[in-house]
Amino acid sequence: MLALPAGPDPAEEHRREVLRKGRANTKPRRLKAAGAGSAARLPDGSRCSQVTLCHVKRWLMGQESKDVGWRPPMAFAAIAVATFVAHRLWPSFCPAAPNETMIACAREWIGALSGWFAFAAAAASIPYLIRQWQEARKQTRFIIGDDDPTLDVVEHLQEENRLVVRIVNWNRRAVFVTGISASTKTRPEHMDGDIGIWQVETIDGVSEGGEFPIQINGWEHRGGRPRFARIDLLLLRRISAKEPGSYRDEQVPFPRDAKIAAKMRMLGNVHRIFELDADAFPQE
Repeated sequence: MLALPAGPDPAEEHRREVLRKGRANTKPRRLKAAGAGSAARLPDGSRCSQVTLCHVKRWLMGQESKDVGWRPPMAFAAIAVATFVAHRLWPSFCPAAPNETMIACAREWIGALSGWFAFAAAAASIPYLIRQWQEARKQTRFIIGDDDPTLDVVEHLQEENRLVVRIVNWNRRAVFVTGISASTKTRPEHMDGDIGIWQVETIDGVSEGGEFPIQINGWEHRGGRPRFARIDLLLLRRISAKEPGSYRDEQVPFPRDAKIAAKMRMLGNVHRIFELDADAFPQE
């Protein structure tokens, strides 16, 4: 009896078919070079179409900050190579002394240009040093309690045609709000007479109405909450009433370009008078 060859195993055929389909549907991952038809994106959002150009721009922009140590040797090496090439192309570029070699010529050029490189590096670092000094000064003023108060203006979330002015005293000295005014570009004159105070809230409580000056104590206990004053403002317009010669106030909305200004007086060995202002609405 002849033995017939065994047929293919169905399970093995199924496994091979699954593997074949998986390889066909899987795309290999490859790094796309910034050559023709592609562009690499830099931190500032620009693109460059050459790999070498991208590397040079990244190097100049300081993206490879971990490799700062190799930049000075590379700069000196570039000067040496440039000196060698210039000497070969223009012999008079570096006239040779009786016992002077090409290395000595390159060393002299490096020594001559090192001072200019140091000057350029020092000049480039001046804006960063000034910015660092300004930030350190701000931090010091805040820590010792010499920072100025701040003023924020926002629309009331529940009441229509009402603004909320919040003044926070970050200074250790007490301040007084001596007046609040509103001005607009469409209406140049200040609307002092039309500003009405609905209520004033401080850390000590809430008072209806409100009269100037409004006192805000200094922030003496730096571990606690800074002193503040929340002032709800209304814009009122005087209109004639039914009775002859009488008037009444009508609440109207603030103009969209309104700017709120608060006059402040800070106590100290020398009293200081200044003004804080802020836009009433977001400006586009």
